[in-house]
Amino acid sequence: GAGIGLWNVLSATRRQRLTPAGAMGRVSGAYRMMAWGLMPVGSGLAGVLAAATTLRVPLLAAGLATVLTIALLAVPLIRTGPPREVP
Repeated sequence: GAGIGLWNVLSATRRQRLTPAGAMGRVSGAYRMMAWGLMPVGSGLAGVLAAATTLRVPLLAAGLATVLTIALLAVPLIRTGPPREVP
């Protein structure tokens, strides 16, 4: 849970730093569409995996995927430099 909270803050901060003000709504909308739109896909795949194995396997796979994602992407998000000034 702490890793997911950290990811949310760091990714939103990076997105806001790199996105021009006029495109912020479109970029945020696209991000949310991908995040929320892929949740049913993940749920479906987890259901298939749980039916083929046990309930423990998709839970472990999800935890491993979360830890790997945080480990791979947190460092670039932290190293984005100081925030830009908003005019």
